[in-house]
Amino acid sequence: MTRCRPRRSCFALVLVAATSLAGCTSDLSRSPAAAANASGAATVRSAVTRATPPDPSCRNPPTGSSDGSLRDQAAADAAYDRVDYLVRTLHLAEYSGGYVNVRARQAVIYWVGPVPAVLRTVWPGVDHGTVVFHSAPYTFRQMTVASERVAGARLGASDPPGYVISGVAPCVDGTGIRVEVADPTNGDTPPKEIPASLIAKIKNLADRMPTLVVGGSLAHAV
Repeated sequence: MTRCRPRRSCFALVLVAATSLAGCTSDLSRSPAAAANASGAATVRSAVTRATPPDPSCRNPPTGSSDGSLRDQAAADAAYDRVDYLVRTLHLAEYSGGYVNVRARQAVIYWVGPVPAVLRTVWPGVDHGTVVFHSAPYTFRQMTVASERVAGARLGASDPPGYVISGVAPCVDGTGIRVEVADPTNGDTPPKEIPASLIAKIKNLADRMPTLVVGGSLAHAV
């Protein structure tokens, strides 16, 4: 899975290759993640229940504060990396997305269903980074399949003509996918309106996956 937390931007056209944890949102700088250590402890809170929303919240993706010291950044990244390691090595498919909250020294992880016990007791670290889980309706893999289906459709050649898909990505909180549509006649200015027929085609391609369609920049198109 493509790693993408708030510390970097990954909302370009998605032909997603799964290698690590992912969740796409705004860009934040970061320092190298601190390595897990044999003493101390990361705190893992239980998942909370949340109803499935009718549309993804990618319009205003959840993010934590980017303010903090390099030590805070490293602590948040290290907490995230500990979860990342377990998800990858244990092949846990219920991961949805996640981001780091620098000021809180916290990794926020979205998860489908019960959080495995192995993740509730993340191994100790001296950085005091914590992990918080929230429930999500869709896994990252499910959103990836829908994203690839939309990205591979080449909708720019269909009616209405001219529009191109400039970005497709899973929502960071596992609520669906976000699709950016650009209009070459507007240059890099996102179109204010998108034809209803095109929105319907995009949502049809996404099948039952909640899809937010917004104006995008031509600079993102590939």
